[in-house]
Amino acid sequence: MKYKKEAALRNGETLLLRSLGAQDARETIRVMKRTAGETLYMMRYEDEWTITEEKEREMLADMEHAPKALMLDAFMD
Repeated sequence: MKYKKEAALRNGETLLLRSLGAQDARETIRVMKRTAGETLYMMRYEDEWTITEEKEREMLADMEHAPKALMLDAFMD
């Protein structure tokens, strides 16, 4: 499922909420590993993230076309 919406924040900045796609695979893995290394309360530890960029790309591409699957992220400049 694809999703995209902009929201104006109180401080005047714009927040972009959008679904992740295949082009986001590398950055998604980087963020997940970093987040897992910063807290003990994640499902996996940093060294347990072994998915390849190609597999992540395939998974995100599949989600784009699935009617009930969505991986959403928030972006700010």
